[in-house]
Amino acid sequence: MATGTIVGKGLYLEFVPTDTTTSTKVMQVLFTPEGIDEAGNYVQFSMHSRTISETSPRKQWRITKCGTENKELLSLGSVGQVKAQELAVQMVERFEKSLERAVMPDKTNPTWKLRSKPIAVEITSFDLSEITDWKTPLPALRRIQKCRVALDFPEKLV
Repeated sequence: MATGTIVGKGLYLEFVPTDTTTSTKVMQVLFTPEGIDEAGNYVQFSMHSRTISETSPRKQWRITKCGTENKELLSLGSVGQVKAQELAVQMVERFEKSLERAVMPDKTNPTWKLRSKPIAVEITSFDLSEITDWKTPLPALRRIQKCRVALDFPEKLV
């Protein structure tokens, strides 16, 4: 079983339509931190998202990387703190726009609401290796599923 070193926390959000009588879709979003993977590669802050339904319960995850590299600042510690904060704001703004586009209603999308509460989950260097290969990390998804059950989320997503 692959484990790796803990590199940070990921944030999992689960959205459901506000009108559940017309749609059984579920939108899943996972934010993973930047860090160094098992091979020593820098991995950017990423957003993994998908919308599943009863008709497509195994839809593929979309991965969006922030497009901003913070690699040098990871090794500088407090020296690069101000620059790191500026980059963090840029990263969050980019994902805020992506998430807003995903949850804003239009002709094909319902209005969404957060199901229950956000889940913070540990992300490891092995998880980051999966992201390097443009995969959503399965070990992290298994940890999220355990948390979902413990936090009384519905057992089945849809």
